[in-house]
Amino acid sequence: MPDAVLDGLSVGAFEARWRGILRQATRSTRVGVVDGELVGFASVGTSRDADAVPPRTGELYALYLDPRFWGRGMGCALWNAALQVLLADEFTEVTLWVLEANARGRDFYERVGFQLDEGAVKVLEREGAELPEVRYRMPLAPGGT
Repeated sequence: MPDAVLDGLSVGAFEARWRGILRQATRSTRVGVVDGELVGFASVGTSRDADAVPPRTGELYALYLDPRFWGRGMGCALWNAALQVLLADEFTEVTLWVLEANARGRDFYERVGFQLDEGAVKVLEREGAELPEVRYRMPLAPGGT
């Protein structure tokens, strides 16, 4: 993420945005807590993509983890908690969007079973920077993936 984009972020704006997100009945968010400290979260719900097949397509909206906890299994635990929500809601597939340049995130998603959706690309614009995102997909089956 370019420094100009990061510098333009506001804690207050994110807090207000997430308060609204957490009130939405169409989303479910699972959190990771270590010693009373929030260290990560995963948020899922119905896909927002125009080509999604409602009500069968879910979306992993976000999965974030404090870098201090990378490589300790917390990312997988958050994903598994989110996956249980998607399965309980009877989605038959899940998609996600990730920054094309996010090699670590893309590697994680591929390790847990997502596959790149060739040709599905969109560009976010933030603080004058263009940030390409790519879409991943995973089929879901009752009782597991």
